Amino acid sequence: MDEVTIRPFGEEDFIRVSEILAQSFQDKFGRLSRVEPERMSSLLKESGILHDLPFPGYFVAELHKRVIGVIMLKWLGQRRPPQAKCPKKRTKWMERHRLRFGLFLLGRRAEEGACYIQYLAVAPEARRSGAGTALLSEARVFASSRRFDTMMLYVASINRRAVSLYTKMGFRRTRIIESGITHRFFGIREWWLLELELLPPGMQSPEDK
Repeated sequence: MDEVTIRPFGEEDFIRVSEILAQSFQDKFGRLSRVEPERMSSLLKESGILHDLPFPGYFVAELHKRVIGVIMLKWLGQRRPPQAKCPKKRTKWMERHRLRFGLFLLGRRAEEGACYIQYLAVAPEARRSGAGTALLSEARVFASSRRFDTMMLYVASINRRAVSLYTKMGFRRTRIIESGITHRFFGIREWWLLELELLPPGMQSPEDK
């Protein structure tokens, strides 16, 4: 099997990354914006949801020199570069407003000492390539080097593929939250907080030995 490589996000990756996110979260984004799939990439950029400039904690996965996955991390006190302005927008103001509002409902504030996984997505055709595991491994090394205590994210309890991936990487469920608001907007009532305790750089977890 060819090896997946991980590298920092570059400006030239933006279009491909927006395509991957649009494909991976089409159900979620589509419910919010009511935008057809072929316009979703433009909406992600013009709404400011997806960053088009590099910053620490923003990585892509490559296979055969093609980007197939992305992970974006956030934490308290993080500084990101300002978004490049779109001179002419191709999406409607209401579409952008709906998307921002809906993702605000889904968004979670990173906790003190924690590195939060904001997005992790792999292209549908590459979901058995090991890209998700490779991206999480890179994120774990990054977070450990930054002296974070834990990595964390909220995931829908019905998303069994994601739960399985994170569990295999050592994440544990530490909290269950029920939300009537997200149930109304997305059909998802139950969310799990998954956390991974990080070790200092140079130390191995039992799973790695």
